[in-house]
Amino acid sequence: MFPQIITTEYIVSQAIGAVTLILVCISYFCRKDKLLFIMGSANLIEAVGYFLLNSYVGAIGTILATIRCGIFCFCEKKYKKIPISVFCITMLFFTASTLIFWHSVFDLIELGVLIFFTIGFLFKDEWKVRLFALIGTILGIVYNVLIFNYIGVLCRIIELIVILIALIKFLKKKKKSW
Repeated sequence: MFPQIITTEYIVSQAIGAVTLILVCISYFCRKDKLLFIMGSANLIEAVGYFLLNSYVGAIGTILATIRCGIFCFCEKKYKKIPISVFCITMLFFTASTLIFWHSVFDLIELGVLIFFTIGFLFKDEWKVRLFALIGTILGIVYNVLIFNYIGVLCRIIELIVILIALIKFLKKKKKSW
């Protein structure tokens, strides 16, 4: 299933998605200090692709998610946890951006992606973090299919595989400790 009219914007958005996919794959093989920079760059590039697809909630949400990661990393370092006030403000920004840039009911799915990933950051338990990321990634796949962002679907499927591998490794590690 493809959009009824293949526009230049659609083709460029898919090319941008391919660049994002390459950056995401490269980031999994980098040191932690470079990983955040590359993933942040990939998110910002991906936001441009969402804009070209007229998915303003996806674009703004991706930019806000990048900012969220930076703020949450800072809070973890400074306070050893994410203050509930910072969490609530983040959720308000995601909800407000969805309402402001509302395009279709599909935007609720993208809001769900942002919410599940954000909730996952609150936990110290690796299993819960990955479980919320898994739910967010599945919703991301659905959202990208609905807006015809097939490179985005491929990106999310790769993320899904990585999360599943991480969950399996975590279960094996936990099983050994029992």
